[in-house]
Amino acid sequence: MTKDPHENPSTKLFDTIRPWLFSLLALTAIVIVLAHIQDKVKIDNIDLFFLATAGALLVFERIIKFSVTKDGVTAEMLTGIKNDISNVKQDVSDAKQVARENQLALTGGVGGKVPRATESKAFKLRGSSQELELRDEGEEDPDDTQKGRFGGQPVNNGRELAAVVVPAEGSPNNFKVSLTVSATRDSKEPLTGDVAFFLHETFRKKVRYVSVVGDVARLDLLAYGAFTVGAIADGGETKLELDLSQDPSFPKKFRES
Repeated sequence: MTKDPHENPSTKLFDTIRPWLFSLLALTAIVIVLAHIQDKVKIDNIDLFFLATAGALLVFERIIKFSVTKDGVTAEMLTGIKNDISNVKQDVSDAKQVARENQLALTGGVGGKVPRATESKAFKLRGSSQELELRDEGEEDPDDTQKGRFGGQPVNNGRELAAVVVPAEGSPNNFKVSLTVSATRDSKEPLTGDVAFFLHETFRKKVRYVSVVGDVARLDLLAYGAFTVGAIADGGETKLELDLSQDPSFPKKFRES
């Protein structure tokens, strides 16, 4: 490293010994106070003077120089003090930013697209320890969460998922939807037990269990628009799926909502 030709050797020496000198002077002042207050109950003005002197010496050690101007006495602080103040200001600024972001998250929620999983999702039927593998909700259509999860067919394994949709009485914007799962005519086994119906996520309960009565499980709903229904019967052996928007016999307003 090239030596600065203007550097004063005595200044460099003073900078080296300055911390030790001021610390020694401060320690001396403290020792004087301790010696002076020995065998006394209260601290008098002399003790306070030396304590203040010790504190001032520790502060002055970090001051580069004094200068007298028309505005009074000013002191140029060491770079370390300026860095400390800058770091504190940055920490306060960061803390305020975090607080603002947390408040936004609490009041308005956190936006952004959530990636959908591509692997199968396990599901347990009520009263059964068997795990069924279903595609992730919304994997095929994020707006129609059950679509593609149950094989895509309303008839399977001697069972049929069907629906009837009519306008709801006294509610022009809603429709009565009657869903049924029943055994087909050529079925060799009667339908018994429970059927699990899987509905759109806008329903308060997305999974509804209905007991089979007379070879039929029936679920009545109110809905304002079409969606895909999934159903599981025969203890998980049969999966059925029906897209209510695809039946032209249903009201047009229902199918297009």
